[in-house]
Amino acid sequence: MEFLRPSFLWALFLVAIPIIIHLFYFRRYKKEYFSNVRFLKHVQEEQSTWRKLRNLLVLLARILAVIFIVLAFAQPFIPSGNQTQTGKKAVSIYVDNSFSMNSRGEDVPLLGKARQKALEIVRAQDLETEIQILTNSTSGRTGRWLNQEQAIQAINEIEIEPETRLLTDILEQQERSFKRSEAEQFLRFFVSDFQKTTSDIGPLPDTSILTYFIPLSAVQTTNVAIDSVVLDAPLAVKGQSLQLFVRISNFSLQKDQRVRLSVQIDDETRPFGQRDIPAGSSIWDTVQITSQTTGWKKAVVQITDYPVQFDDRYLLSFYVPEALPILTIFENEPNNYLESALDAIDIVAADAQPKSQLNYASFSKYNLIILEELQSMSSGLQTALLEYIQAGGNVLFFPPFPFNPNDYENWWRSLNMSGLSAMKEESAEVFSLEESSFLFQDVFEKQDQRRILPKVSAYINWEGSGTATQKAIMRFRNGKAFLSQLNVGSGQFLLCHSPLNIQYNNLVNVGEVFVPLIFRSALLSAQSFSPSLSIGVDEIIQVKKSIGVGEADYEIQGPKNFIPLQRSAGAKMIIDFQGQISESGFYTLQERDSLLRILAFNYNRKESDLATWSQSEIEEQVNGTAAILDIPNNRDAGQYIEQAISGTELWKWCLILTLLFLAVEQLLLRLWKNE
Repeated sequence: MEFLRPSFLWALFLVAIPIIIHLFYFRRYKKEYFSNVRFLKHVQEEQSTWRKLRNLLVLLARILAVIFIVLAFAQPFIPSGNQTQTGKKAVSIYVDNSFSMNSRGEDVPLLGKARQKALEIVRAQDLETEIQILTNSTSGRTGRWLNQEQAIQAINEIEIEPETRLLTDILEQQERSFKRSEAEQFLRFFVSDFQKTTSDIGPLPDTSILTYFIPLSAVQTTNVAIDSVVLDAPLAVKGQSLQLFVRISNFSLQKDQRVRLSVQIDDETRPFGQRDIPAGSSIWDTVQITSQTTGWKKAVVQITDYPVQFDDRYLLSFYVPEALPILTIFENEPNNYLESALDAIDIVAADAQPKSQLNYASFSKYNLIILEELQSMSSGLQTALLEYIQAGGNVLFFPPFPFNPNDYENWWRSLNMSGLSAMKEESAEVFSLEESSFLFQDVFEKQDQRRILPKVSAYINWEGSGTATQKAIMRFRNGKAFLSQLNVGSGQFLLCHSPLNIQYNNLVNVGEVFVPLIFRSALLSAQSFSPSLSIGVDEIIQVKKSIGVGEADYEIQGPKNFIPLQRSAGAKMIIDFQGQISESGFYTLQERDSLLRILAFNYNRKESDLATWSQSEIEEQVNGTAAILDIPNNRDAGQYIEQAISGTELWKWCLILTLLFLAVEQLLLRLWKNE
């Protein structure tokens, strides 16, 4: 047996007090005169013997009561079976500061309790102990070794943050930090509610590090959240309805919830009534919005829910263009059918230029470039088109007749394509169309085997050799491709295997296929832009690099203004936020003081599910590789942990024995009376 506070043992000298009382206790006798004292002498001798025995028992009870009350203050314990290391200590403390820690415990929010436990652990350490304070933040300020005063200051500065980290990430960071420390013994503590979505608990690989989990429990709360919102089209059109698919989840397992749904756009809020969400399930709802103006739009989908509110709003941004710019490049004269089809699409702004009068610098402003049966392509045009596609542009290629693949050898090589044949004069009919492809998705109301599809009298064959990945969107009855799609960098290359000339291909006369093909091809670049981003997840975006724009020309403005990390990658600019966005909201990406894009950042939805691991579940999963401490609210965490590390505490038994011997003393004095 050992003592946590051995300095209290000096109080054992108080044992002398009951001994002194016993030795100097003199009972006064009253004189009585009797005629015959022989019988009284015999009675007095018997009473004196019993009185001495009683007094000795009372003395023993008092001595034992004093001894055990002193031992209780000295806090004795039985050392644990694990041999405790000696030497300088390194202590790492993880304080969970995610949104779920904003839930209330019995009296205060869980984060307040977590900070208090961490402070008590720090104050219980020696001044020489190295202390590390970790949170969900990934900034460079956390993770350093601190002294006691610095650690206390770091704990007091912890606030709720939107970032989330897996428990295994914290464990790995601690182990890396311990390797850099010169300490001889290592301890780590986790103060958290141990939410199931982020606490990936399992047996710890390194059992040489003493690990302690301190779970905190919140009062049972319910939560309803907007999980996600999906646009039904990559491009919004002025005056036309845009559908939003909204997923709402009820994370309560006991109670159905009713919430109000509304959407705000163009500073106008439109209610969509109430929605009932069954307990433990999700629903998909559809709402329609319409924008009567062009430009960048901010949309907020929101519900009413309490007390957890960080996930009640979902932000989106999208662009409503004045027009959809398309460039057609022709050899001598433009194709009249193509021009007519482009004119029939209201939103399209088409430019037609001969290949001899091109301005390559203007390519980046077009959503789609159509190559109309060019007999040849200069090296300058090939280079400009390749950079355009890699930066996210789209090119639709119609081969000339006759077609010799050798004339385009360098172009095919730059696209990693090979194996194209010369133009083959043979009649063929398109038999199948991939309706799941974005080009034709939701274009047709239903499957129709009698649908009119193009017919051709000449086509080129490509077996799909080379490193390029070919996807056949339309096929002939013989299985050969009529329309192929290739991913090239961030853009798309679409190859029609037949000329556009109506003499060899009647595609221009099949309006239900031709018009969607042209329109959707121009929208392919819009797919690359995400209408919503998640804080802590979407840290990097790519944008087209404008001519003459270099690094440090981009700035983020919004709830927080900063210059992001920027690096050039060919025709693209990579923007890295480096964890600087921590507040949900709308941010603008500025390029030389002009608006380039609006970014809608939402809080990570991992914290929406408030389900936590119970203490028994944690014990089962760690399988003895860590200790789980259930610290009472009225106990100092530092002292409690010291006792847990040291072994089995005995102070409670000492206190019970003290009360027991005091009760024995009173019984002896009250019930054992000598007359």
